[in-house]
Amino acid sequence: MLEGKKILKNAPAWQYIVFKYNENNQRQAKRMAEKHGLNFVIMKSSRWLPKGDPYMPSSEKNRLGTVYAEDV
Repeated sequence: MLEGKKILKNAPAWQYIVFKYNENNQRQAKRMAEKHGLNFVIMKSSRWLPKGDPYMPSSEKNRLGTVYAEDV
């Protein structure tokens, strides 16, 4: 992404897909994106298997739909 940023007119977007293992790192990822001049978009997935899916975020707010970085 950082190499692409050098040649693109617009900064690339880091699409951060929320899973159980990374749902608590959203602010850190946003800071990293800002540090490198990247756009940051949080993507919430709706494609979870039954309730026992080990990758499904534990927080309801981290499921379904799309939220932009301002909401982090």
